[in-house]
Amino acid sequence: MKKLRSYEEEMADTRVEISSGSVYTALGLKNHEEMETKSNLVIEISKAIQKKKLTQTQAAEIFGISQPKLSVLLSGHFRGYSVER
Repeated sequence: MKKLRSYEEEMADTRVEISSGSVYTALGLKNHEEMETKSNLVIEISKAIQKKKLTQTQAAEIFGISQPKLSVLLSGHFRGYSVER
């Protein structure tokens, strides 16, 4: 039977690196600035939806997209959207 490793043993194998502050830059993505901007926009959209106490269906109607597309967008899958849109 395989022995479970303790938390301390697991953490001993963990490597931590100081980041630039942007996960997209740290990953070396060519379009890291655009990805960061999109990420920040999605965060602000989510905050606005919560502040106005809108359902995703109501918010999607305001944005002119379907509720499933808004749900995907809010879960961080925004590659198919431009910053302008």
